[in-house]
Order: sequence, then structure tokens, then C-alpha cells
Amino acid sequence: MGYLVRVAEENGYARPGWLFDMSVSPASLPMRQSDPAALAAVLGIEVDTLADTCYWPLVGRGRHKTRSFLGVELPDAAVKLKRPKVCPACLGQKPFRRAIWDLSVVACCPTHGNRLLDRCPGCARDLAWSSARVASCGYCGLDLSTVVAAEADAKAVALTTYVLCQLGQGNGHRPAGFSVLDDLTPNDLCRLIIFLGLYSVQDASGYGARACAHLSVRAAYDMIAQAARVLDEWPTNFFALLELIRTRAPAGAGTTGLAHDLGSFYEALGKDFRGRAFDFLWAALQDYANTRWDGGLVSRRNSRLKLAPVESRKYMDRQEAAKVLRCAPTMIDRMIEEGHLKGHVLATGARKLSLVERRSVIRRLDEEANTITPYRAGILLGLSEVPFRAIVERGLLNPLPDVPINRSRTMLLDRMEVEAFIKRVVGDAPQYVGGEEDLVGFPIAVRMLTTVGLGIADLLEMVVRDQINVKACDTREVGVRQCCFAFADMEKILERNAMAPEDVLSLPEAAAELCLKQEVLYGLVKRGLLQTRETKIGVRFMRTIARDEVERFRTCYVSAAECAKARGKSPKALVENLRNEGLQPVTGPNVDGGRQYFFERAGVDGAVAE
Repeated sequence: MGYLVRVAEENGYARPGWLFDMSVSPASLPMRQSDPAALAAVLGIEVDTLADTCYWPLVGRGRHKTRSFLGVELPDAAVKLKRPKVCPACLGQKPFRRAIWDLSVVACCPTHGNRLLDRCPGCARDLAWSSARVASCGYCGLDLSTVVAAEADAKAVALTTYVLCQLGQGNGHRPAGFSVLDDLTPNDLCRLIIFLGLYSVQDASGYGARACAHLSVRAAYDMIAQAARVLDEWPTNFFALLELIRTRAPAGAGTTGLAHDLGSFYEALGKDFRGRAFDFLWAALQDYANTRWDGGLVSRRNSRLKLAPVESRKYMDRQEAAKVLRCAPTMIDRMIEEGHLKGHVLATGARKLSLVERRSVIRRLDEEANTITPYRAGILLGLSEVPFRAIVERGLLNPLPDVPINRSRTMLLDRMEVEAFIKRVVGDAPQYVGGEEDLVGFPIAVRMLTTVGLGIADLLEMVVRDQINVKACDTREVGVRQCCFAFADMEKILERNAMAPEDVLSLPEAAAELCLKQEVLYGLVKRGLLQTRETKIGVRFMRTIARDEVERFRTCYVSAAECAKARGKSPKALVENLRNEGLQPVTGPNVDGGRQYFFERAGVDGAVAE
């Protein structure tokens, strides 16, 4: 059409349609149904030359329809015939309309880097093929070559230049950045640009010839610019386009899958973009589905996409996560709710699909590998549960702040912290080789401390605070049980912690003070004849007897053995004589099962005086 406009203007015709009238070829009639020889005679050119410049329809229907463009097969949507487009700068250099301006995928000038015009800036009316003016507006006469067009985006210009090079209409220098398109034919290249561009600017479920035929040059430029942005830095920007398309998916549809999230985009990919040349497109979609998509899982039955290796998928389902973490699937739901795992639940009709982020599962697996229960911590330390909990209460070991997911566990600890505590206690002590008589092992040291009310936690706290040094390490033991101590150091600890107040006596000391066996003293305490109390000695509370209480007992009571010795009789005969005199013992074998007979001293002294 651009050639016919120039011929009509040079011959002074008002419109190019007169040329058809002269050739008896109606402009409304498709040229392949008219007589091209008649029009060629009017134009004064060969029929083959005219045929080569015409955009003949070729094959197909709908979006599969193709058209010839300067000898190259292109999709019908790529050839825009609705209204002309011009570059003011090009018209200023040579006043004729370029055939490449008739392409819908060309909305900017690759030579001058500006946008094309399809509307007169003077009268704001669309340019039309009915006007026989090449470089001016057919309505107001404005010289279009004097118009300053808006600058185009560099990526849009680069993509336009690349397309023209593929069509054989460029300068031969292909711009870098679009190497993924090198294997595409011009037909496939234009289809892909239109497809990506229209889906970037709108929901292009009906993309094709009809959509492009009605696009203004501004809309066509937006289409090209968006397509250039998607194809640049492939496939990162392609992933952004897929996320944009997902936002347009209908809410609450109750289904999942790529077909739901991507809609007609995914359907069109499967129908129109198959073949080895589009492998890069499907590889990017497959990468997105396996590593970025959070709308479901790629099914093994999906023939369009290959299932990625397990370790490269971003998400796994609940059953797979439960198998990896060795727990029940319901525990996976709890972990997601409490933030221990990253994931979400998708509604699939009446059912739900739980997706768990693979990285969070691997991170949770690592955390569990470094997390141990009190039972396991006790095994590492070589201690039972009671001393272990005493260590925790003292603050020597700190449990993890998070509440255990398994409610049967009271606490969890960091394995590395437990191992560091063992290293801190044992230190760099040399290995125990045996024969060191001045050393005591951990069990004996603990047994010695119990005599003054100290325990394992007290011993380990003294080691941590450098109050006692570990002299050797017995590698036959485990954990803190490897520690060996100097006997002299243990004696000093006993002396320091065994000092009791001067006004109280321990039960063994009170027995020695009263010249009684300890079993006899315990029986007197049990029967209430001797009063005891709890006294703190070191860090331990012990049962003691006050000295005043010992003196009170000595004043109030006397044993049958002591009286018998004073009278020169046997204890048995003395007890019998006193009973005959009316004195009954307060405790004894035949009274309450006591080990010795005791009488009230006042009664015994009175009987002796008589």
C-alpha cells in the first residue's frame, strides 16, 4: 500500500483507490481474486514484481493463518493493514513509506530510535490509506517529517532490529541479548513476540490477528516493549510474567495446577508453541514449575513438563515431608501452623493440598540432627536423669527456648552445647594411665562429696568456676565421668563444707557424746526422747541435735546398762529389780521394741537413795 500511495501522489490522484478503478479491480476485492496483470499495467511494472510486494494470504485459518511479506511467511497477526504508521525522521530523509512499517511487531524505528506515528499531531486524526499523501496528513496537511517523535526504549529498539535481521531487512548486525531466539523461524519469532507482548499488557486469551489489527501504535509499542522486557535476561523476566498471569486467575475456583493458575496462556503454549525450537520456552516453564511455583506439584502424568529431580524441586507434599522428617502427616500441619516449616494449604475442591517448602524441611532436618532430648544428653554426659536436671537448674546447661513439637518431651538441648560443656569440664587434662594413688575417679569423688551434702551438680560447678582442677582424663569412661581429681583437693573441699555450727551435733557425734551406739540413738529419736532439727551444713540440710538437747536427755534419762554398772549387777537383773520396786522403763525391748532399756533418772536416783 505504501507504494500505491506514492504512485497516486506523484500522478496527482486524490486517493490510491483510483488506481484500482483504472485497472477495473475493486479495492474491496482480494487481489488474488482480481486481475493483478491489469493493475501491473496501470502501474507500469511487471506482474511478478507486483506479486512480490503484495502481502498474499497463504494458508491456515484463525490464529494459524499466515501471509506472505516480501517473500517471507509470517503470521497474519504480524502484518497490520488497518492504518499506516510512519517515522517522521525517515520521511525527512526519503519521502516514501517503508514496508517494514506495516508489521505489527514494528512500532519504533531501528534507525532513529524513536516511536512510529499513526495519528496526526496537528488534527489528532488517524492516518489513513485513503489519502494519497506520503509525508503529510490527509486531513490538515501537516508535514509529518517535521514532527519530533517520542524516544523509544532501547530494549524495544533492539528487539525490533533483531526481528528485521531475521526477516532479512536489517543492517546485518543482530543485537545481543536475544540468543534464545536464534533457532526460531520468522513466523515463529513474530508469533512468540505477539504472544508474550499481549499477555504482558492484557489478558490476551484471544491473541491473534484481530487483536493486533485494532492496536494503536502506542498499544503496539507497549506490546513490543513488554515482549522485549520478558525476553531480556531470560528466564528471570519470564518468571515475572508468569507471576503476573497468576494474579489474573479467578479466585476461589477450587482447583489447582498450572492449567488453573496460567489459564489460556498455558493452553496456548501447549497448542501453538511446540517443537524443538521452543525447547527454551518449555525448559523455563519447567524450571519455574519445579523451583518457584507455589500453586501445586508437577504431576508425573504431565506429559508437557518433565518432573525435576527431588532435590531441585521447591515444594514437596505433606506425605513426602512427613517421610523425610519421620513423623506423622498431621505433625507437618502443626509445624506449618507454628512456623517451624514454611508452606501453605491449597483448596482443591473438597480436599486440601499441603505444600511444604523443601528448604525449610532440610533446615528442620538439620536442626533435629543437632537437637537432642534430655535422655540423649544424659548419655553424652554419662549421667542419669536426676543429676542432669540438677545441672540444668543450676544454669550450667540451657535448654532450647522453643517449646518441643512433641509434647511428650519436656525440653530439648543443642547437641553442640552439650559437647562444648563436656569439653569445658574435661579441658586439656592428660590421659589417665593408672597407678596414680593420689587421684580419685569421678564416682569416688561424688561419693566423698555426699558426706557433706554436695552432689554432681556442685562438683561440676566447682570445675567450671575453677575451684577444683581436673588432673587426668579416664578415656574408659564417657562424658564428665572421665574426670579424675587429686585426693588432696577433695579433702580440702570436704573440710571446707563439713564445718557444722558449734551448738549442734550430728547424730553420729551425739551418739559418741552419750556413749551410745548410733542404732540406739536413732531409736531414741524415733520415739521422741531426743528432739532433732534440720540444719544447713555447706549446701545440704542435715538432721542434727542441739547440745542443750543432749544435756537435757542426759539429765532426764539413764540407761539400764549405766545403772547396772554402778550397782554391780547385770542390766537384766537391774531391770527386774526396778520393776519390782514399781519403776517401769520408758523404752526397751519389751516396751516398744527399743534396743536398750531407759528409765527416768529421777525415779532411778530416788530408788537408789532409799
